Amino acid sequence: MYHWRVHQESTAGNTDSKPYAYEIAKKVIKDHLKRTGIDVQVTDGLTPGSYDLKYLVNGNPKVSVIIDAREVEPSKEFVEKIKASFTYPNTEIIVISEKSEIPNVKIVKPDKNILKQYNQIISNLDSDYFVIIDDQFVEIQNQDWIQELVGIAQNEDVGIVGSKLYNAQKQVEHCGIILGMNGAGDLLYKGAPKDIGTYMQRLKIIHNVSAVYYRYAMIDTKACQAVRKF
Repeated sequence: MYHWRVHQESTAGNTDSKPYAYEIAKKVIKDHLKRTGIDVQVTDGLTPGSYDLKYLVNGNPKVSVIIDAREVEPSKEFVEKIKASFTYPNTEIIVISEKSEIPNVKIVKPDKNILKQYNQIISNLDSDYFVIIDDQFVEIQNQDWIQELVGIAQNEDVGIVGSKLYNAQKQVEHCGIILGMNGAGDLLYKGAPKDIGTYMQRLKIIHNVSAVYYRYAMIDTKACQAVRKF
């Protein structure tokens, strides 16, 4: 049995009674991650006692943004829109497409073996990190999205980083897959309202999942994922 007194002077009864506890907690998290070689900014989360971590990019690694547009002919305006969506400077754009000719962009002809082609593209580039997106994007809301993906991807314990994606109906399209859910595995919270928090605010914080799927795999979904070169 576990008992906890609740009164006005306890954090259980009044979260503002001990604000110093939250400041100490942020310092503890930051110091712990720093000891493991990870530099982060720690701020207050959505609810008292939760914390938002922004993983900082070490140095100025080169990032290749691979736009998979094999199913459409991307316009110059679309590529410029992607370029304008981020602030990270050390990048290059590669477009997988059959016909397009876009200034200052490397065009790669599509191959039927998609995963093999990704490996070939990555092996021929000198970038440290690779972000793969597709032609489905209408809007990207955070101009620091490359820094945030790469900041997590630089952790050696992380294999791949995905992002939370919404559809036109403001529903969750993708936020990771959990193996063993609904059989072999299923997409987490697919179809949930965009701003819902779910249990412990999971949909609004960075979280671990079993896998990050791409729309050419067994489940159809949009792509936005980052990996580092091994």
